[in-house]
Amino acid sequence: MPGLIIDLAAIPEGGQDLTLAVPSTAFSLESSDAHLRDPVALKARIQRVGTTVAIRGKLATTTEVPCGRCLEPAVSPLEMDLDVVALPAEEMPDEEDRELAVSEMDLYFYNGEMLDMGSIVRDHLLSAIPIQPLCHPDCKGLCSSCGSNRNLVPCACSAEEVDERFAALKQLQEREQSH
Repeated sequence: MPGLIIDLAAIPEGGQDLTLAVPSTAFSLESSDAHLRDPVALKARIQRVGTTVAIRGKLATTTEVPCGRCLEPAVSPLEMDLDVVALPAEEMPDEEDRELAVSEMDLYFYNGEMLDMGSIVRDHLLSAIPIQPLCHPDCKGLCSSCGSNRNLVPCACSAEEVDERFAALKQLQEREQSH
């Protein structure tokens, strides 16, 4: 995306403020059921010291993902801090050192004098998507027997179905309670 490619040579010595509203369609969240509902608001300060680039700021948007209980859309506002260091690709650690280096901080690499902020923003968005989103806090989910959405339809299925493998344990528990 053109607005997210930063020309590092153009960054003044004291740094530069960056404020953007990037359309949600600019980011592909492949292998995810999530999609962005709102533009991504990016507000950051970019500073360059030698070949090291520091980016600090905030990202904000809204995602829509299937609810973890009923599969209806769950809308989640996302707001996250952005604290990234970018180095020239020549300084990329060896394969064996790379895992440790990346786990220590948000570390990215750039080629030439151009930094792709799009991949940085996308990575942060993917890491912030809720793992178990809910459409609302008291979501009743789907019935495990008939599959109906219990938020929309009262379910007539028995609430206490016993797995046949545990039927003997259930009988033992009932005997113990009756004594």
